[in-house]
Amino acid sequence: MKTGFYIFVEGSDDSRFINKVIRPVIVDEFNFIKIIEYAQKSKDAIERFIKSINSMPADYIFLGDLDLYDCFLEKIESIIDTFDVLDKEKVYVVIKEMESWYLAGIDSSCAKSLDINHFRDTEKVDKEKFLALMPESFDSVIDYKQELLKCFSIDTAVTQNDSFRYFYNNVV
Repeated sequence: MKTGFYIFVEGSDDSRFINKVIRPVIVDEFNFIKIIEYAQKSKDAIERFIKSINSMPADYIFLGDLDLYDCFLEKIESIIDTFDVLDKEKVYVVIKEMESWYLAGIDSSCAKSLDINHFRDTEKVDKEKFLALMPESFDSVIDYKQELLKCFSIDTAVTQNDSFRYFYNNVV
C-alpha cells in the first residue's frame, strides 16, 4: 500500500485548486498528501525528489498546462524530456491552462451569481480569456479564483472539461 501521495503542480494557483478540489476526495486514501510547486525549483531538485519518492511506499502525479502545445501528447513528451525520471503514466496535462479547470466546475446558476459567462466547454479557456471574464467587483485574481472554488462542482467539471474528466477519472 502507498502511504504517501505527492502532487507536482506548476505554481500556487494550481496548488490552491488541488487543495480545494482534489485533496478532500482522496485524503482518506493516504497517510499524507503533499503538493509540490515545481516551477520555481531546479530540474535537479525535482528529479532527486522523484527518485526519492520512487524509493518509498509512496506515489505521485505530475501536472502541467498544455500552454502553447497543440497536442497533450507533445506536452507530455516535453515534460518527460525535461524530467526524464518521470513515469509517463503519471503525467497529466491541463487543457488549456489551470484557469480552464477553475471555470469547468461552475454551473449556470453559479456563473450568474458571480456575474460571469457560463461555458459548457472550457477546454479553450486560457489565462487571458479567464482574466477577461473577471468582473470588476473582484479585488484580485486570487479573490476571483477563491469565489469560483466556493461553488465548484466536480460533477459539473467532468462534463465541461475533457482534461479534468480524464484526470479525475484516472487519479481519484
